[in-house]
Amino acid sequence: MKKILSILKKDLFILIIILGGFIFSVYVYKLLPNKIPIHWNANVNKDSYVNKFYGCFSIPLLNMFIYFLFSVLSFIDSEKEKNASSKYTYQYLKYLGAIFLFAIEVVTLLAEEGIINNKFFYVQILVSILFILIGNVMGRFKENCILGIRTPWTLSSEYVWKKTHRMAGPLWVIGGFLNFIMLFTPINPNKNFSVTVTLLIAISPMIYSYVIYTKSKKR
Repeated sequence: MKKILSILKKDLFILIIILGGFIFSVYVYKLLPNKIPIHWNANVNKDSYVNKFYGCFSIPLLNMFIYFLFSVLSFIDSEKEKNASSKYTYQYLKYLGAIFLFAIEVVTLLAEEGIINNKFFYVQILVSILFILIGNVMGRFKENCILGIRTPWTLSSEYVWKKTHRMAGPLWVIGGFLNFIMLFTPINPNKNFSVTVTLLIAISPMIYSYVIYTKSKKR
């Protein structure tokens, strides 16, 4: 019980952010239409809708779930080994996840109220920042059941895991900066460039993990 109270005390600011998401959703609920879009096609046109309650509260609920997931994961790892770097990384990711999802919620609901006109632009700014900040700590990821580049090759070798994540970290940072810069140029008027960047930084480390694993086996 003392351990749980200690975690909650340490995560007070994160919990305030999550609670703020619920409060914001309650505040704007009556101002929103009965149907809220959740998907946009290649031309950035709305093509899928959900009811207002789901549209308002799905993100804060997801935020709460992810916080719980990270807390459990960090608790399990701390029981296995006392690793200051791992503790810092989990705490960093908990803050990052809570702030990112809260920002996405605000942008989404303000767009539905008509206060923000170009939702895609603001969401992509947030995604670019997320890529940069995750890439900044990706090299510290330890093997776990949730986070990281989880391929058959990284999971079968600690060496491949480390090499893959040390390669992927800078790649994600570069991808985030590239995506951010392109948002302010005519090159990225729709989702195409952002999707390309996302695919590249997601798939390249997977291919790299296979190459490294193959080379290590030959040795």
